[in-house]
Amino acid sequence: MNRLRNVLRVRVWIMLILLIGCSMTVYGLTVYGKEEMEAWKTVRPINDQAVLADIVKNDTNHWMRKEAAVKLEDQILLAEIAKGDCHWDVRRAAVDRLEDQTSLSKIAKNDEVENVRKKAVEKLEDKMILVDIARKDESSIVRLEALYRLDDSSLFAEFAKNDVSSRVRCGMVFRLEDQALLADISQTDTNMTVRYHATRKLKDEAVLLKVARNDAHAGVRSIALATLSDLNKALLEDIVKNDSDEEIRRMAVHWLEDQTLLADIAKNDASEDVRQTAEKRLHWLNMSEEERVEYRQAHD
Repeated sequence: MNRLRNVLRVRVWIMLILLIGCSMTVYGLTVYGKEEMEAWKTVRPINDQAVLADIVKNDTNHWMRKEAAVKLEDQILLAEIAKGDCHWDVRRAAVDRLEDQTSLSKIAKNDEVENVRKKAVEKLEDKMILVDIARKDESSIVRLEALYRLDDSSLFAEFAKNDVSSRVRCGMVFRLEDQALLADISQTDTNMTVRYHATRKLKDEAVLLKVARNDAHAGVRSIALATLSDLNKALLEDIVKNDSDEEIRRMAVHWLEDQTLLADIAKNDASEDVRQTAEKRLHWLNMSEEERVEYRQAHD
């Protein structure tokens, strides 16, 4: 049973990744182009702060300025570059080295590029400013970063329920523990990814049962089915007879015990995969315990 649940969870995750596709943001992956690599090779051996300051202030190549900013120590000059360089990547590199909270606050609120604001928010310590940014910034990635730096369950609940961005709502669902709110979100949020992650955290079997039967998206129904601890006969029969997604029907077949129903599915289900799975399940149920042990040993 646990093995089948794990198979289902893997399949659901694959489905979810495919659905999210290009909307996923991958952090920490740097792909260097030729020009950027050359700048990195040129600046890497330079340790003279005066030379680095000259590059960051005067070089026309923004890759050179960025690499110089990465090694710069002068906090006054870093603040100047973080606020005033014409290229956002240079400003972000300077922000990453900046320590002054006043300067970081101004940049977090005012820079025109969300990636620069996000970098400044990552270093902010003032909770009131972070709350203000979470409520007012137009960018979902900046709002979410501000929320990640807070520890306020009531604020997490507010944004999980009400933020206009599914990215923010989903991020806050990860922080929620309130089962009543998770139950509400799992059944009412308009975004399937948000409902999916809310469902994963549910403990209420009655709500999971509703989601498994009624959610509009197969991925959400699947995770509800995988999360349920009580896979009762009525639920499984309902799914194998009525669910529109053949993969969910196929997985439900794995747990069926009713051989009459399995024989009917093996003969009449619209999906060949579901029919074959029902045949295999029938064969399994009719094996002796010794045959099952041999089968497990052969397939593990």
